[in-house]
Amino acid sequence: MSSEYGVFSDESKHTKGRFRSIGAISLPANYVIEVNRQLSELLAGSDVSEFKWTELRSARHRFCAQKLVDFLIDKLLPKGARIDVLTWDTHDSRHCVYGRDDIRNFERMFFHLHKNLMTRRESGAKWHLRPDERVDIDWTTIEDCLGSVGKWRRLFDLPLLSESFSECFFNVSTLKQVASKNTPLSQMADLFAGMVPYTRERSTLMTQLQAEQTGQQSFFDQDLPQTPSNADRDRFLVINHLHARCSNLGLGVSFTTEGYLKTWNPKQPINFWHYVSQYADDKAPTKDD
Repeated sequence: MSSEYGVFSDESKHTKGRFRSIGAISLPANYVIEVNRQLSELLAGSDVSEFKWTELRSARHRFCAQKLVDFLIDKLLPKGARIDVLTWDTHDSRHCVYGRDDIRNFERMFFHLHKNLMTRRESGAKWHLRPDERVDIDWTTIEDCLGSVGKWRRLFDLPLLSESFSECFFNVSTLKQVASKNTPLSQMADLFAGMVPYTRERSTLMTQLQAEQTGQQSFFDQDLPQTPSNADRDRFLVINHLHARCSNLGLGVSFTTEGYLKTWNPKQPINFWHYVSQYADDKAPTKDD
């Protein structure tokens, strides 16, 4: 009997800002209803009607975000969940093109993220995709493309079996938009989708706040210190909390090295993927294409 998974996704700054991202949390489908209920209780207990990364500028939302991080690590990862965040830099060689079409580029990034996270599960699994609702996205084409890729042959490495193939990679059973305000798993995806590009954008400040916290500031630093806002400090505490939890469990999440969240091994259940061009002609689509 094939396994079934649900994947809930949300994005951050999809049409503005230098760094943009899509976050997706996937888990066995039989846990979805109960997990959404538990997260609803967590949000209500935190006096937060809907969690949004952009609203994290107070202690109330900070405590809620830290509870969401703990819930993911303590409750969801043991159930087989994983979080994948794909971040791209609009100033890199792929994206710095005249007339870039951000809507179509988002569609491609959504495709890349979901294709990769689904192939990290067992072959033949059935998938139910639940992106945050957006009327400007061609969801039908995305579903068709993912469905086609999922049926590609998986060739064996052994020469004598070079013509053999196994069952399909994955099966996209359903793709339906959801309203994030009514879907706590989408709100969790929003938290991680917001955290990762934020640390890329504010990496210098993150490094400064790390130094302040550890008491390792140098009097010989050449750069003038930045003045963090209250929101910056609250967000830093959430990000640092995530990093500390992951470090204690050996999940391979880096933060202190470069001042932004990144991971090295995509097989880990927490995967922060910073997109780079996959080949020489890998360019963002333009409105003239």
